[in-house]
Amino acid sequence: MDALTHGLTISLILGGLGAGSLLFAGILGTIAPDLDILATPLSSRNPRRYILIHGGVTHSLAGGIPAALLAFGIALLVAVYLPTLHEGGIVLTTGAVIALISGTLLHIFFDLLAFPGIPLFWPATDKKYTLGIFPGPSLFVFGLTLVFLVLFFTGVMDLSAFRLYAVIFIAFMAFCAALKLVVSSRLNGITIPTRHPLHWLVLEDTGGSYLLSRYHLIRGSGDTTEFPKFDGVTSEEASRYRELPEIRRLYYHSYIVTVRRDGEDLVYRDPLRDEGIFFYPPYYKTVRVGEGGVRS
Repeated sequence: MDALTHGLTISLILGGLGAGSLLFAGILGTIAPDLDILATPLSSRNPRRYILIHGGVTHSLAGGIPAALLAFGIALLVAVYLPTLHEGGIVLTTGAVIALISGTLLHIFFDLLAFPGIPLFWPATDKKYTLGIFPGPSLFVFGLTLVFLVLFFTGVMDLSAFRLYAVIFIAFMAFCAALKLVVSSRLNGITIPTRHPLHWLVLEDTGGSYLLSRYHLIRGSGDTTEFPKFDGVTSEEASRYRELPEIRRLYYHSYIVTVRRDGEDLVYRDPLRDEGIFFYPPYYKTVRVGEGGVRS
């Protein structure tokens, strides 16, 4: 979910609770997990640090809360030299810390709703978890937030109009969750929403292959594409390079990974992203490795 929506939702919650003085802490807490975008170059330069990327370590329970506390601590230090910031709500109180952590947990929860998910339980595992009720980021939610904020800051509407925003927002979430339940009850495999609410993708693991099928809520099942897990290589051979940093990074970013032999090399790739079926995440779609190490 986008940063504007994260900030607006925690603001509405704190405002509704009569805790307007804690807005700074709450907004900082809900934005803090997205500060991981600053660490993305570290992952690009060193594949061992693949978790240091947007949607990575700070989107876990163990990483998000410390990141928020660190950001709040820096803000407090800055406020020492800029006293006017105290007037904006930068104060160290129990309520501020609770608002800060609540904002972070709210951010993590919202990102848990969308594909492809977040590494919720890092460092125990880098597996991504998701409830998968809508594709992330949601263009509808971002558009809704942007429209209401523009109307508010241009004076077209006042704060009371955000009650309508909350109603639309909650209704949209409930609608997406209901669609997910309906589709999941009808099909086997992982059900993946698309930008069109009636169009879904279904990913099924048959053991030797992955099957990707298209499903329409009204017309039913459509075309199915098969992606063999291994082509010219055994699972034992493929697992030989599984712990290479570049391969681990590929698996982290991928929906599925297939392995084929190309001469003396093995090519690991996520066909769903490599063939444009999914755009996000846009990086690290394929890796070629051989006896001499990683070639690409």
